[in-house]
Amino acid sequence: MATILTSDGESFLATETLQNESKVIQNVLEECGGQGLVPLPNINSKILKNILYFSQNDELEKYDDVREVMVAADYLAYDTLVDHCARHIAQVVIKGKSAEQIREYFKNT
Repeated sequence: MATILTSDGESFLATETLQNESKVIQNVLEECGGQGLVPLPNINSKILKNILYFSQNDELEKYDDVREVMVAADYLAYDTLVDHCARHIAQVVIKGKSAEQIREYFKNT
């Protein structure tokens, strides 16, 4: 089992699902023989906790940071989570919003 090191210095055990579905983690593990430390300098512990929760429950624990989770999932090449976040944003966050409101939502992404 791989250990993930976040940008703020916390370490977490990767779930089997995350190891199997993240192409980035798979590539790092292939390079180090299947186990080891996977540094993720672009993902902090708050976001990684939500990613790990999703990998065990097929839903996010908190949706308040769904944009940041989607960016991190894209960085990890974790397509199942990217799709989940995009669907949530489309169905809940931006549904019924004007083009200007949508631009404002994505402005800092």
